[in-house]
Amino acid sequence: MRIAAFLFITFIFGINTFSQDLKLIKVENQSFPTIKFTLTLNENLDIHKLKIIESGQERSLRIDSANLHHGTQVICYLIDFNKFNEAERQIIYKALSDVVENLKPGTLINICYISANNNKNCFIPLSYEFTDKTDDFVKFAIGVNTLNGQNLENNNFDCALKQAVSFIYKKEYLPNKKTIIIITKNTKNYTKIKQILSAGEKENIKIKLLSYTPDNLNINYNDFYSLQAKLNEKELKSQLTHACENKDLTNIKIYKNYIVTFESSQNNFLNHVELHFQDDIIKTSFIKPNRSKPSRAIWFLAIILVLLIVISLLIKNQINLKKKLLSLKETVSLLFDKKMKILSTQTQTPVIETKLLNDISNFHIKKLVTTIGRKKDCDVLINDLTISSHHASITNEGGEFYIQDHDSTNGVFVNDIKINKKVIKNGDIIRLGKAILSIHY
Repeated sequence: MRIAAFLFITFIFGINTFSQDLKLIKVENQSFPTIKFTLTLNENLDIHKLKIIESGQERSLRIDSANLHHGTQVICYLIDFNKFNEAERQIIYKALSDVVENLKPGTLINICYISANNNKNCFIPLSYEFTDKTDDFVKFAIGVNTLNGQNLENNNFDCALKQAVSFIYKKEYLPNKKTIIIITKNTKNYTKIKQILSAGEKENIKIKLLSYTPDNLNINYNDFYSLQAKLNEKELKSQLTHACENKDLTNIKIYKNYIVTFESSQNNFLNHVELHFQDDIIKTSFIKPNRSKPSRAIWFLAIILVLLIVISLLIKNQINLKKKLLSLKETVSLLFDKKMKILSTQTQTPVIETKLLNDISNFHIKKLVTTIGRKKDCDVLINDLTISSHHASITNEGGEFYIQDHDSTNGVFVNDIKINKKVIKNGDIIRLGKAILSIHY
């Protein structure tokens, strides 16, 4: 209790002495006399100016990086589709295709559109999941010409941005570095640029804007990337490359994390140390850990306890073994019955019915592995851009039929549930892109 109270008081004391640019996150004393401090420092400042003063003497220290946030970056390209003509769209797609080839490995992207004329659906993602197959995804986006008939007139810019932030924030599997890059030429949006760039601050999402910059508007050029009056592929590619970099455009202070290690010369129960950085001083304390050796009586009791545990486990195993032997006959009988049922189902030849718009086809599954995709070498050929080259396969595993996704762009859904691999039964509805499949025995 005394130690806990002391730590609480020294922690509060440390907070009151924190610099605006340097913060002490944690003190580790378990490796005493080696002490470790976890520090957070404004990235614009030099950590090597830090000094550790103990008992009036400066101590040598070691500085290691300790980034608290790991993972690749996430980029959502939000295109103001209706504001560009077809020629300009092709320039955007060509620039995107060139830029994503040079993104860091593992970068996840999505291409979305500002659309519609109401607050219910003013944001359209080409895929509901992000993908690291960046080049293939851009090629897929180029092939989407109609956006499934979505209305792109009278688009709601603010609504689309709000929905884009919510769309990314709800995906908990995404890494921490998230960026929305808006490509637009709607000059009416300039009055809300500051609001746009800070809209993702609460969700830790950076928002960057690429647009035209009329000379009669008073705009801070550090807040967004400007395009020339006439869209140019080379210039757009250059601006997109800069926008993809991990830069801070929202004037939010970004901090880097470090682990600072030093050898203490103190040997008291309570020890004090000071961190000096520029004109600021952080005072903190640490306790020497209590490493008294356990007595012989404690060792003896520990050995007795271990022996009792071992004996009880042996007795339990003997009881379980007898139970397993008694149920062996019943288990063999059940396995035999199951095998007979499997043999009976193997004689059935299921039929896959594929429906794409008004085109309906039937295919008898006679092979152990039946491939489905857009390429001609697939057993079930579905010629549609929403279908990947080798989208999925159906396998006969002991009389049961499984469908498996092969890292497709748009995924595989069984009865409206996205799956990786799942057994399919008579009457199940399978969706691959725009195609609807059903299995019948």
